Amino acid sequence: MATTPPTDASEWNKKVASSLQAPTEDKPRIPLPDLSGASQGTGTTPSFPSKSEAAASANKQSPPAPWRVQALVSLENSEMERPYANDIMIVQVLKEQPPKQPYAVTEETKQNVLGGAKIQVGKVRFPSSITLGLENAKKGAYWKEVSSKQDLWLEATICKEDSVKFPCAPEEQRYRGVAFSKLFDSPATTKSEGSSNPVIRLPARLVLERINK
Repeated sequence: MATTPPTDASEWNKKVASSLQAPTEDKPRIPLPDLSGASQGTGTTPSFPSKSEAAASANKQSPPAPWRVQALVSLENSEMERPYANDIMIVQVLKEQPPKQPYAVTEETKQNVLGGAKIQVGKVRFPSSITLGLENAKKGAYWKEVSSKQDLWLEATICKEDSVKFPCAPEEQRYRGVAFSKLFDSPATTKSEGSSNPVIRLPARLVLERINK
């Protein structure tokens, strides 16, 4: 028999939350929507936007710029030993696909790098969402020019804390991952009347594999 939803929005939220499994580090819970604005005292379920209303709202929002590169960084599996907190993670945005195996940094490989970021592993919680943009570029104008026209690659390495330099040599790398960052022409349904289809960059999935102890 169907049950009548609570008339109070906060009570509804609590009831739904109590039915969920407890979150874990590997499976964080997605926050419940704020239903405080929902109709109260009517005995009806909270209302959500229709498809047409959602589409109209999306059209009013600017699509993410193609030069902002997003990725979800995760370990190969949840049972994998976590990297040491003092180790350093390097994430680089590349014009072309890097070698499949770890490689030494040379003048040639440097030319393939648009930019990147460096962070201590202890400040990262896996899986973690990252965004790299013009503030991470070696040359902002060049980053914007290249990323607006083509697909890109992401490469992440976790280096030993006492590495001589970063990015580190292959023997100093504990983890490594490579991902493809796709440039995409969004469907015609997302464009506003009289405008061209916005070009967006799809988020990448960057999986780190253990390569050295």
